[in-house]
Formats: sequence, structure tokens, C-alpha cells
Amino acid sequence: MNTRMGGIVCLIVFLLSTGVQGCAYLLNIGPLTMPDPGLHAVAPYALATGQTLNPVISQRDQIGNIRRIQPIQAPASLIGEHTHARNATVTGILYTDGSFFSRDEQREQQYQSLTADATFISGNGRSNQYPPLAYLPQSIGMRVALNARRSMWTVLQWGRYANLLAFMIAAGTAILLAGRARWMLCMVGMNPVSVFCASSLMGDATLIAAGMLTVGLFIRLLDHPDGRFARLLPIPLGVLALLFATKIVYLPLLVPFLAVPSRHSVLRRFVTGLLVLLPALVLLAWWSIRYQYVPIGLGVKLASNRTWIVSHPIRTMIVISANMLAYVQREPFSSMLSLLMPVLIALFFLYARRPVVLPSGGEAERSTRRYHRRLNRVFQPFMPIIDWASAYRFTICTVLSCALSLGLMFGSLLVTWTPTASLTRGIPVLPGFQERYLWPLLPLLALPAWDARRDRQKNLRKIC
Repeated sequence: MNTRMGGIVCLIVFLLSTGVQGCAYLLNIGPLTMPDPGLHAVAPYALATGQTLNPVISQRDQIGNIRRIQPIQAPASLIGEHTHARNATVTGILYTDGSFFSRDEQREQQYQSLTADATFISGNGRSNQYPPLAYLPQSIGMRVALNARRSMWTVLQWGRYANLLAFMIAAGTAILLAGRARWMLCMVGMNPVSVFCASSLMGDATLIAAGMLTVGLFIRLLDHPDGRFARLLPIPLGVLALLFATKIVYLPLLVPFLAVPSRHSVLRRFVTGLLVLLPALVLLAWWSIRYQYVPIGLGVKLASNRTWIVSHPIRTMIVISANMLAYVQREPFSSMLSLLMPVLIALFFLYARRPVVLPSGGEAERSTRRYHRRLNRVFQPFMPIIDWASAYRFTICTVLSCALSLGLMFGSLLVTWTPTASLTRGIPVLPGFQERYLWPLLPLLALPAWDARRDRQKNLRKIC
């Protein structure tokens, strides 16, 4: 089977599986049954109704934390006290109501509440917790339903339809770009966790699709290092950077692009990458300073936690590292292991295939060899280390990207969810980490298959 036909077959399998699962979740799971419904249902509604930039009110709580509250006008069935929303983790929902034949226990109550005559109130949702770009697909579907004067149930359902459709388009594009890693990305995209997020109002689906697109573009660049695609690459990378900026912990997913064999030096690629990231970082900084709401755990004082982290950097790294390692021993990881098995099996077959030979020839390859010869005299004492790092560059970048992302995740939990008092008694367990946070990182696991093997080092020696 040729590459193009294999990609089409893989795409069809992905679309069929995702479509069937998505329809099952749309029919059986209520629109307000998901993790953090007060965030993921309210944020796209605020964007659809033009309230995303509503003025915020700064309030100081009893401990001294400043909270930015954004009042919005919305139906009481969405932001009131009795919304019948069900706040649960993705795996918790999948293991209780995720089959094709069982229904969410709250679905009927949500239906009755959301189809009743809407009473609009002014409430304080969490619409300003993240920048709104990740909720763009959902908001488009909601806007169409609002223009058609449908009930709130239909408005939320149409937002889910749009989210699922956008995910299938973006993930399908990544599969077509991914070459021999397409089946691995297919397993990530049609995974029940990914499809549940896509068939809900959650912004996580956009981030999972962005992670898949990042790896798809990266593999496409490796297979075609020269030509128009390489020159136009900063455009999609800029869009991905804007998406990852909605949750900055995923920005390290772009790190592997610095390791692509190129005629340009690492410094030049770093500067180019910084220019691509700059708009995203500026928008993120502006949003954070002016609008962002930060959820804070009970008894947490942000100022004290920040002071402790700055004054104890080594202990902070130990706490974060220990929690990263301990997570695999806790119940949430064991419950999602079965969901990861298809991805792990696809990875096994990807790694088991013969080593990839990166394309040789072309101006990029010739310029790299000349650059290597010029610097060979300077770096001669370090050539064994350079050879090893060059041969396993993608494995190194994958580990670095995942470690940075996970470190930022647990670091943010250390700041916002862990009282300072608990830090004085051993290593605390950082609460609040959910399995869905790992899914945008899963596509990165395909990149080590593009590493050079030791018997091919002579043909692939390059300065990283």
C-alpha cells in the first residue's frame, strides 16, 4: 500500500471511529457533564455573546489574594446555583457513563432545565480563566444557534457539534501530514478521552488537536526539509503558538523544531522561533495582567507560595519531580492505563520498524556539512557528546518538552492549590492534576522514531 493510500485509509478509520464515539457521547452525556463545567460551558458562551472582554472586578479575599471576577449576563440554567451540572473527571465519566448504551444520570435534569424559559441573570462565571481562542469552535456553533433563537440546550449542543467537527478536521489534517506516524496519531485522536473532550464544550480538544498538528508539521518538515513548505512553516507555527498560549504549559511542545537538521545555526532558529512566539507571549501577558481569573485552593495565599518558591528553588524542583514520578502510582493513572493501551501498541509498531533515514542532499544538507566542517576543529574534544546528542536529538527534545510541560503543570498547582503550611512537613502531594492534561503531549512520543541509529551516525552528524 503506497503512502498516500495508507494515509487515506488511516483517515477514514479515524473519522468513522471518532464520529461513532462522538455521536454516542452527544446522545448519552449531558452538555454540563464534564470537568469544570463552570469554566468550559461559560467561556464559549461569553465568547459567542461578545462578553469575553467585559470589565473585571478585582476583589481581595480574606487571605489577601486578589481575584478578578468577570460578571456576565447568561441564563440561570447556565450560571445559576441549580444548573444540574456534573463536575467529574473524564475517566470518571467514561467508566460510569461512557458506554454506547448508558446515559448520564444528570442528562434528563439538564435537559429540563436548559429547555425551560430562560431567565437571564448577572453571574460570576470563570469565563476569564483562559484566553478565549481555545473556545472559538464552540462559540461559533453557539452563535449560530443563538441567531436561530433556539433553547439553551440546543445552543450548548450546537457548540458541541462545532467542537467535534473542528477537532476532526484538525486531527485529520495532522494524520495526513504525519507520514509513517499516522497510525500513532490516529490512536491519539480516536482515543475515548480525546473524543469525549471533542464532543463536549471543553477547550482541551483544541489543545489536543494542536498537539497533533504540531507533530504532523514537524514530521512533514523532516520528510521535506527543503522547498516551499519549510519557508511557509512559521505561519502555522504562529497559529499553534497562539493556541498553546491559551494554556502556556503546552508551549514547550514547540521545542523540537529547534532540533530539525537545517543549514541555519541554532541561534538563528532560536531567534526565528522567538519572533514566532512573540505575538502569543504578548497577548498572553496582556490577558493575564488585565483579565485572567486564577482559581485558588482553600487556604492558599499566592504571595506566600511565590515567595517560598523563589527562596527554595531546589526544594521546589524536588517537590515537582517527586509528584511527577508519584502520579503513575496513584489511582487516576491506573484507571486511564487501559485508555492508553492503543496508543502504546501503535508506538511499539512505530518503533519496531526500520530506522528512518532522514532525507539527504539539497541545500540544507550541503550547508550543514560545510558548517560542521568549519566548527569541527573548535568542537573536536566534544565530538563524542555531540555525535550522541545529534543521533538522539528527537528523543532528547521529546523528554525535554514533556518534562518542561509537566513541570509547569505541577508548578502551577504548587502555586495555586497547595497551602504554604503543608510545605514544611515533607513533600506534599499536589492536588488538582487530571489525566486529560497529558493528552496534548502524547503525539510527541512519535518523534524518537526519527532519531538516527548509531550505525548511521556518520551520515547524520550535525551541530545541534
